[in-house]
Amino acid sequence: TELPRGVKYYRCGGHTESGEPCGDNLFKWADDEGLCEKVKSKTKWHNGWKDHLLKGRVSALFLIENVLEALSKLDETPSVASDGVESDNVVPSISEGYLNYLYSLEA
Repeated sequence: TELPRGVKYYRCGGHTESGEPCGDNLFKWADDEGLCEKVKSKTKWHNGWKDHLLKGRVSALFLIENVLEALSKLDETPSVASDGVESDNVVPSISEGYLNYLYSLEA
C-alpha cells in the first residue's frame, strides 16, 4: 500500500527528513514541491513540513482525547437541583444577561 505524503520519506537512513535512501524523493520544504514562493532562511538542519505536521497532529490528538474525557466525566456527574436533590432533568441556571450575550455572539 502507498504511504501518505506526510509519512513517506519522513525517516531516511535513521534521520528525520534528511539522508539517504530518500534522495530525489525528499521534499522538506513547501517550495521544493512548487506549492508556494521561496521559503526564507531554510537550512538543512531545520525541520521541514513533515515534522511540523506530525507534531501538530500529535498535539491535536492529545487535546481531543482530553476534551472527550472531560466531556465524558461531565456527563457522568450527577446534576443537583437548587433544592439539593439529584435529578437527570435539571437545566443549568445562567443569568438572562449572560444568555443575551451568548445570543449576540451567534449573530
